[in-house]
Amino acid sequence: MEVQVHQSLVKPFLFLGGEKAPVLINTLVCGLLMLIFRSLLSFIIIFAVMVIIHKIIGKINAKEPQFFAMFFKFKKHSKYYISNSNVFSNYRQTWKVKND
Repeated sequence: MEVQVHQSLVKPFLFLGGEKAPVLINTLVCGLLMLIFRSLLSFIIIFAVMVIIHKIIGKINAKEPQFFAMFFKFKKHSKYYISNSNVFSNYRQTWKVKND
């Protein structure tokens, strides 16, 4: 037996094409910078940077809608996910050489 479920119950809620937290942080930081630097040139540059960052957030969330939620959860619990590789691990083995 198959039951149809509406997409709004399964699909995550995206705010302007991205997750709420990164989009709001981007908007607030760029808005504050626009209030601090009150010239037309800085307004245009900051607005362009805001649009570019928003497009990047939208592309990331188009592939994985909960990317930032997973990333923040990973960073919160990162001490439990210890890397085993030699390249990225914080733990380095030191070898003691006996000098005879």
